[in-house]
Amino acid sequence: MEYVASVAEVLVVKTVVVGNGFGPVVLGLMDTFGRQKQNELQKITEETEKEEAELNKKREKSVTAVEARLLLAYDRIRMNYKNGLAVVPVERDSCGGCFNMIPPQRQSDIRLRKKMTVCEHCGRILIDSELNDSIEI
Repeated sequence: MEYVASVAEVLVVKTVVVGNGFGPVVLGLMDTFGRQKQNELQKITEETEKEEAELNKKREKSVTAVEARLLLAYDRIRMNYKNGLAVVPVERDSCGGCFNMIPPQRQSDIRLRKKMTVCEHCGRILIDSELNDSIEI
């Protein structure tokens, strides 16, 4: 019922605006506003592409220092998830990716940083929150 009322209201406004000769003015303003938003979007896209290119260069430099088998595992995990997060911190005793509880013994192993630990539920690589907070991109 509300939809019908809204459509009727829009039709009345269109009739008044177009009937009084304001139609071209309103359409012109809408077109100008649309172009402004399109330009803003294009600027944001260009900035994002530049940032992505810089990060890809950093990644290429870093890849040489990592063992091939670990890099392959990382890429496989990363491609399996929509958000692309392969490495997540343990926050509030839970995996930062799937939010399932991590047992205390496993959390202790993660804090020691002696070996790579993966979440038994989602398979993401787990790191402690202190390490996560100390890393700058």
